[in-house]
Amino acid sequence: MINIRKILRISFLILIGGCSYSFNLNNYPNLKTVQVDAFQNKTSEFEIDEEITDYLAGEFRKDSRLRLVNENPDCLITGKVVSYSDVPAQYDEKENVSLRKIKIAFKIQFEDTKEKKIIWDSGSYSENENYVESGSSETIANSAEEARQKIYEKVFNKIIQNTLESW
Repeated sequence: MINIRKILRISFLILIGGCSYSFNLNNYPNLKTVQVDAFQNKTSEFEIDEEITDYLAGEFRKDSRLRLVNENPDCLITGKVVSYSDVPAQYDEKENVSLRKIKIAFKIQFEDTKEKKIIWDSGSYSENENYVESGSSETIANSAEEARQKIYEKVFNKIIQNTLESW
C-alpha cells in the first residue's frame, strides 16, 4: 500500500520547486566582477560621497552576485551626488519641527566595461526619507544618518533591479 503522506510530500516538493522564481544574471553572463568608483559630491554636504560609495561597496560585498574588485572590473558603477536637502516635513501643535525629510539626487551609471556599453543610466534620480526630529519611532528613521542609510539602501536596490535582476 502506498503511503499517502509520502505522495503528498513529494507532490508538495514538486509543486514548490515548479512554482519558484529566481533572480539571476542570465542577461549579462559576462559580468562577474564590479568596481564602485568614488562618487563625486556636487553638494555642500560633507562626506556624503564617501558614505554612498562605502555603502554600495559593502552591499555588493554582501550580495555576492558580483565580486567587488579594485581594478579590471567587468562592470563599473560611477555616480554623482547632485543635490542634498534636509527640510522640515511636519510640525507639532507647538509649531516645533517633529519630522524632517532628506532628499538626495543622484546621477548613476552602470557600465559593462568588457562590452563598453552603458547598461543603466539613472538620469536625474532622487530618493527621500523622513526622520523624527526628536524622540523615537519604530517605522520612521530616528536620525538623519539613519534616513541617509535607508536612502542608500533604496539606491542599491534600484541599481540591482535595473541591471542584474531578471525574472
